[in-house]
Amino acid sequence: MTDTGTSAQYSSPQGDPSGEPVEGQFLKGRRWRLLGAGFVLFVVPATIILGVLWGTGLLKAIEPSAEFVAEPGPPIGAYYLYSHQGDSLTLEVFAGKVWIAHAWDPACGEPCAPRLRAIRDVQYALSKYKHLRMLSLALEPGISQQELWNVGRRYSNYTGWHFAGGTPANVTAVMDGVGLSGRTFALGSPTEVALIDGQGRPRGWYLPTDSAGYRNLINDAVYLLREL
Repeated sequence: MTDTGTSAQYSSPQGDPSGEPVEGQFLKGRRWRLLGAGFVLFVVPATIILGVLWGTGLLKAIEPSAEFVAEPGPPIGAYYLYSHQGDSLTLEVFAGKVWIAHAWDPACGEPCAPRLRAIRDVQYALSKYKHLRMLSLALEPGISQQELWNVGRRYSNYTGWHFAGGTPANVTAVMDGVGLSGRTFALGSPTEVALIDGQGRPRGWYLPTDSAGYRNLINDAVYLLREL
């Protein structure tokens, strides 16, 4: 009996193998419960509030603004071009569409590739808009459709992006109409692209290889697309 009492005296309360008193276990559990409650009451709401504020600011940041969209220029005159996809491109084909036009020199080759890749990035960013069109105008009069196809398939499978050619008169008419003839040239072609609204009027010129130019082009294009 004495041995039994001694064993009961020194055995762990409630059979706890750690030998720690119940009071110590309770205090530890209480501390963890308080920490958990503090996390739920303070950290979680603060995270949600910060997330809402960040999301609201982000939405405002990407909301297109008309602040920098240029006033409409005169409408582009009649022209006729042919596309690498086999389409005939005229004023009527682009009517009611927002389009981005640029010109490239087929003889430039790899040095001009960064421009085409930058324009491809623009097309990717705007790909959800069904009324967007892209025009890449070759500055080599009479370039064959096969040559256009060889370049076009390298950069895009988007049916709304046309690598186009035409006679010298038609190429000049489009270049003058979209306002690229008087822009800065490098490597045999303009460094900027033109943004054309749904009524065939130039609304701005942008340098897509520049981060600010890229952002402004996306902003203004989305603004015009939402106006359609």
